[in-house]
Amino acid sequence: MFSSIALRPPRGRRIAIAALALISSSARADDFSGLGFLPSTTSSTANGISADGTVVVGYSGLQAYSWTETGGMVGLGFLPGQSFSNAIAASGDGSVVVGYSEFSGISFGRRAFRWTQAGGMVSLGTLTGSHDYSAAHAVNADGSVVVGISGQTFVGQQAFRWTQAGGMLALGFLPGKNSSAAVGVSGDGNTVVGGSRTGEGADWVAFRWTQGTGMTSLGFLSGGSTSLGQAISSDGQVIVGWSSSTGSSQQAFRWTQGGGMTGLGFLDGGNQSVALATNANGSVIVGYGNTASTPNEAFRWTAASGMIGIKDMAVAAGLSMTGWQLTFARGVSGDGNVMVGDGIDPSGKNEAWIYRLSAPGSGGPGFTTVSNVAQSFASLQGLSESAHGIVNAGLGTLAEIGLHHSCGGTCFNLYSVGSLEKSASFDDPALIGTAGVTTTLARRFSVGATIGVGYHHDKLQQGGHDEQRSVSGGLHAAYAPDRGINVITAGYATRMWSEIDRGYLNGTTPVTSHGETDGWGIGGLVRLGFAARLTPTLRVMPFADYEATRIHYDGWTETSGPFPASFGTIDDVLHRSRVGLEGRYYFAPASYLWSTAAWGHRFDDNTAAIGGQLVGLFPLSIAGSPTTRDWAETTAGVNLAVSSTVSASASVGARFDEHTSTVTAVRAGLKAQF
Repeated sequence: MFSSIALRPPRGRRIAIAALALISSSARADDFSGLGFLPSTTSSTANGISADGTVVVGYSGLQAYSWTETGGMVGLGFLPGQSFSNAIAASGDGSVVVGYSEFSGISFGRRAFRWTQAGGMVSLGTLTGSHDYSAAHAVNADGSVVVGISGQTFVGQQAFRWTQAGGMLALGFLPGKNSSAAVGVSGDGNTVVGGSRTGEGADWVAFRWTQGTGMTSLGFLSGGSTSLGQAISSDGQVIVGWSSSTGSSQQAFRWTQGGGMTGLGFLDGGNQSVALATNANGSVIVGYGNTASTPNEAFRWTAASGMIGIKDMAVAAGLSMTGWQLTFARGVSGDGNVMVGDGIDPSGKNEAWIYRLSAPGSGGPGFTTVSNVAQSFASLQGLSESAHGIVNAGLGTLAEIGLHHSCGGTCFNLYSVGSLEKSASFDDPALIGTAGVTTTLARRFSVGATIGVGYHHDKLQQGGHDEQRSVSGGLHAAYAPDRGINVITAGYATRMWSEIDRGYLNGTTPVTSHGETDGWGIGGLVRLGFAARLTPTLRVMPFADYEATRIHYDGWTETSGPFPASFGTIDDVLHRSRVGLEGRYYFAPASYLWSTAAWGHRFDDNTAAIGGQLVGLFPLSIAGSPTTRDWAETTAGVNLAVSSTVSASASVGARFDEHTSTVTAVRAGLKAQF
């Protein structure tokens, strides 16, 4: 007999939530972490981040990568025949990545690429003529416009703008120049920034390009003679980069149409700075500069704060930065609160990093939405479903003992059942072990009792999980002759203790709040069957059963996380039935193979409701979710007579339905008569 431990509400359920407001936490905290490396590599660089702050791109070792909080660092591969790739920028949601790929160290084979999940890495080619290399430096918000450079080795290069419809188009040069590079593009793809110069090694002059104006110079800071535009705000109104100035070969600048080019100054004790990226409206700028003690130090600039070292910000926020040197900040999210770059980590390796701020009103760390909280509440419906599954598995064990482990006198039995629910997003194991005694009161009529312990683990959304431990006991009575009517009844009770880490988003960061509760479960089962011998070695038995289970969890209050909650009690009743057919093949006296096929039906439409309150904020109640009511299941097993007084059994079963993941259960049993 197959019975599952892990039961769940359907994946992808819809929850009706009227409010989508941001909720701020009174316990906000900045967050810093290294991004690690691709396998078999020991260095990584972060070149950019998507506007929504969720996707970081760069390269590790010799390969371009894309990084997300949930997926980590994933290599993007290479163009055919090449061995090095570098991801430079990502679209607003990170679905499009651009950069270049080359045969390592040979620039004339370099090609600009555009990468998507569906299409992989695709070469954008080069401008027509004698150009033998290209590289993509930026992409607009929706990924439809790519800008960069195309050129001829040792001769010169020209800025390009690429679209799917028009391909790669040359943007020309500033007057009197013969070389140019496009480095940034606005969100709509209509404004391009970069630099133009006269040949290799000459001074750059920052430019702004539009279809209507062509390429126009941005000039220089006071006393300067060279400049380069590095990035542009999504709205196209602010350009950042660097320019030489009086007393400095490089000073970060911020340019607007009305105000022109303004120097951003330097870090304390420094005399050089470079702006590399800006947020959506140009109010936050990141880059690097020197200090009195370091040649390169990552910075963040706003009009209110001026230029501040990012490591200094982290230390002031209470983060442990021991051993870290943050050398470059190369990307910033649209809201200005997520920054990426690279530096030297505590082990001395060059490593990409990400820093998330907790600025009020940002929607970053320290903020969540009602919708996301509701989803995290709803995920706890899996707690009650798994508790029902624990009782269901215990009843199934009692039924299997009654069917396969009765004996002529008194028997001692050991039984274990392991279950695994596995799908693309779940891998939830459970294990129950029991020991018991069965005694035969009359021919083929037996009664028995068991005690057991169990463990169950559920993965919840956004990195959350729960662990349930149980102590159980059960009674059964079985009338199981080889022919005729078979009747099995069973009752089961369990005490459960659960530790729950509820997962949800704090801004863009998955976090958990921890809680503990205990509860109980009870259940009963009645099974009727009719056994018939078709041949001396083959027996079949159609059967039907009915089962009712009830579970109860006490309320609990979480003790950690930025948005802890208190929850009310969970009390839920579930009714199920099955009809099926069992077959046995005897290959030796008291030894046989057996299998079942059955259809199961759940009488209850919804999972348990979850009610609670965010501590210090507001109450929230989530109705039970519709769940699958019908399923098919199959089991195959063997019962082997080891001796006249000892027998062993093993079985494996699986449950299938149209919507949820497959659940597999494995049982093993041992009976000894004394």
